[in-house]
Amino acid sequence: MEIIIDNLNAESDVIEARNAALKNKNGIRSLDLQFREEVRMDVMEALQPPPNLLELSFVGYVGIEFPRWITMSLNNLKFVIMDNCSSLPPLGNLEFLEEIYISSMKNMKYLGREFLGITGDGSAIAFPKLKILHFETCEEWTDLLLPQSEGAAPPPPKQDATGEVGY
Repeated sequence: MEIIIDNLNAESDVIEARNAALKNKNGIRSLDLQFREEVRMDVMEALQPPPNLLELSFVGYVGIEFPRWITMSLNNLKFVIMDNCSSLPPLGNLEFLEEIYISSMKNMKYLGREFLGITGDGSAIAFPKLKILHFETCEEWTDLLLPQSEGAAPPPPKQDATGEVGY
């Protein structure tokens, strides 16, 4: 199922999003949300998909905050695409997440601890099942600030001629 979000900033849009009742549509396994402008957070919260969602795509999201349901109710999520968004949600505590594709993050300079989704003493393991973490066309990226077991900072990512980032 693909949903294109456009011009949803009125109170009636919140009601419409709630009436869509995506969270009760258990047949949805993949959800592609495409944005053309900033969307009110109450509309975003009302677009909560069902908890058994396996794949989620955010394209063009310009909000600084993401809806709570991304990390609080999508416990089976395995695949995420974040394309041309202005920020990233804390995905590290999604225990079944296997693949993350991040692309066209034009202003992203680094990934910080907030991306890991770890709070408190940091003893939780971020991304316990992650197999693929793919970055593409992140032109301003200079450093990856994820904690290292030896305490050393990781090397900056290398970008090949196609714009793909790897180590």
